[in-house]
Amino acid sequence: MGCGQSRQRRGPPKVGSEGDLRVPSPVNDAKADLPAGSERALLGVSAAFLRGLETQLRQQFDGEFDELTTSDICSRYVMPLTKARACAWVDLLLEDPAQRPHLAAATVFVSHAWKYSFATTLATVLYHERTEAPGAYYWLDLVPNNQHVAADLPYEWWCNTFQENIKEIGRVLLVMSPWRDPVPMTRAWCLFEMMHALNGQVQLDIRLPEAEVDGFVHALVRDSDEVMAMLVRVQAQKAEAFKASDRAMIFQTVEATLGFPELNSRIKAQLRAWCLEQALVAARVREEEDGEWTGFASFCMQVGNVLRDFGEYEQALEYYSKALKIRLATVGEAHLDTASTYHNMATVYNTQGQNEQALEYYGKALQITLATVGEAHRDTATAYTGIASVYHSQGQNEQTLEYYGKALQIRLATLGEAHPETASCYNSMARVYDTQDQYEQALEYFGKALKIRLATVGEVHPETGSSYTGMAVVYDKQGLYEQALEYYGKALKIFLATVGEVHPGTAGAYIGMALVYNKQGQYEQALEYYGKALKIILATLGEVHPGTASPYHNMASVYYNQGQYEQALEYYGKALKIFVGDAGGGAPGHGRSYTGMAGVYDKQGQNEQALEYYGKALKIFLATLGEVHPGTAGTYHNMAGVYYNQGQYEQALEYYGKALKIILATLGEVHPGTGSTYNNMAFVYDTQGQYKQALEYYGKALKIFLATLGEAHPDTRQVQAAIHRLEAAR
Repeated sequence: MGCGQSRQRRGPPKVGSEGDLRVPSPVNDAKADLPAGSERALLGVSAAFLRGLETQLRQQFDGEFDELTTSDICSRYVMPLTKARACAWVDLLLEDPAQRPHLAAATVFVSHAWKYSFATTLATVLYHERTEAPGAYYWLDLVPNNQHVAADLPYEWWCNTFQENIKEIGRVLLVMSPWRDPVPMTRAWCLFEMMHALNGQVQLDIRLPEAEVDGFVHALVRDSDEVMAMLVRVQAQKAEAFKASDRAMIFQTVEATLGFPELNSRIKAQLRAWCLEQALVAARVREEEDGEWTGFASFCMQVGNVLRDFGEYEQALEYYSKALKIRLATVGEAHLDTASTYHNMATVYNTQGQNEQALEYYGKALQITLATVGEAHRDTATAYTGIASVYHSQGQNEQTLEYYGKALQIRLATLGEAHPETASCYNSMARVYDTQDQYEQALEYFGKALKIRLATVGEVHPETGSSYTGMAVVYDKQGLYEQALEYYGKALKIFLATVGEVHPGTAGAYIGMALVYNKQGQYEQALEYYGKALKIILATLGEVHPGTASPYHNMASVYYNQGQYEQALEYYGKALKIFVGDAGGGAPGHGRSYTGMAGVYDKQGQNEQALEYYGKALKIFLATLGEVHPGTAGTYHNMAGVYYNQGQYEQALEYYGKALKIILATLGEVHPGTGSTYNNMAFVYDTQGQYKQALEYYGKALKIFLATLGEAHPDTRQVQAAIHRLEAAR
């Protein structure tokens, strides 16, 4: 049927004496009358036949042809043509000596929407044959299927027919049009055919009609966000069919075969690969035409941006390097175009976690912008924000704030307060304050960003949702869980209204709410919301993606809190498997998974395994984050706790000391984390009977807790009680 064929009733079906539906037999039953090596149901037609058909239809329907859908061609051309015999079109073609040479065993199955232009389908098939499959024979459902009974055939017949035909033919051409909102992505039968192509490891060609290719490539390299938006909108579970029963049965088949998250993931992977292929083909063509000119350098930058946005970082760097080589040779080092190239390369290095290279290239960009346009320029501000983002990823908060502050001053001077780029600066600085646990400053700066965004882009906008999310994170850390849920709820409402259910922003809001529910001890709600987020992430990123590891890791923490240690280890293991596959075992996320597993072993009293896994995490953090980083400090802190449990007090103090040194360097003296470390060291001294040292460290902790948490906080009261106990025992 191809996707989306209208199975409306077209007159009473022919029935036998027992009421069974009979599909008219071919006019010529003899196998000898068929083309060699073929079955009637699997016959395809040649490109020459389709070109002749197009000519005939244009003559018959004149200027109306381009507007006719496949459904229209069926009812206005194929049905009248075959009415006298009530047979399939292929039966008539087999009897026509002039047409028999154009029939042969199909080599390409055409998947297309019946409610879309038939002219577009023909154009796509002919372009495919000319450029990729010369001499192919196309299985086009109008030809072999008997349209007089098609509407009355049960779902099972169509299901088996398409599944077997796709498997037998071995190649599927999906007609992808219009590219901004492709109709096949909304038709249940199209998605059914794609599923069987993907599940059966059949070659799947997703192709545009020739007339749309140039426009798509132009949009791809000029504004890849538009193409990304198209990919985000692909949601198989929203597809429709003419018959509700067909839709229900197709959905049931999908759930039993791949499931919607996996189907969405595979479809998007195919579309993504196709998009990248189009960009690379266009780049190769342009390089052959003008590979040494500045125009090609700009095109390389655009292609590099696409590759970067699609996560193809090495290829992105390759094209940025091509652009850089041309620009250095044509406009020289001290030019804004060269600075732009350095900046984009730095962005890729930053994303890859190659901090030194990122800083080097951001520095080159900054040096050029300062020399050419000066301090008070948007490009200079952009360079400062890039450098700030690297320092932030390194945990160097003071340098981060310094550089975001430089960018903010420039944007205030050049763009003013009420500008989205100024809001972005405030938002970024708020996240740093949040990292430093300076919650009042964080809320102040998130509030500044929110005020600007409400005034410039309005309430219902993803950037506004991002500000609400940031504020929710702060409320969560302050223990203000109701406010956190309120603001996550505001963000969620916006994301659902603007970018839809299946979007990273929506997933982020679900994850935030799940984190809060976990802290409130509402574990079932936490798992429910993590599950919602996981479903979205699987649909958008797929199983083997670092972003998918995060919900697995978080769900593991919920199972840990519930005391379900086996499930916790299972889900930490799922996250670990993804991190190992993504980065070969050397990414910070990999270290966090080891930390989680170590925590489970620690809780189970399996001290040796706990130390082993904390050791694995420490090795990764030292290699990726360095010594002076909160993640490294946290691991030292956890290992100290295990040593304490083993009665190895000297090692415990040594590792608490390592953690304290880092915490003082990153968070400062007056911080709850510093206070907690002093408190733990005091507890070790207390246990050893070294009461003088214990009182000293309890005193340090108390001073910090009073300044940061207040007198009524449980941690403050616990330390006060310990001090009173030791002083009373003197």
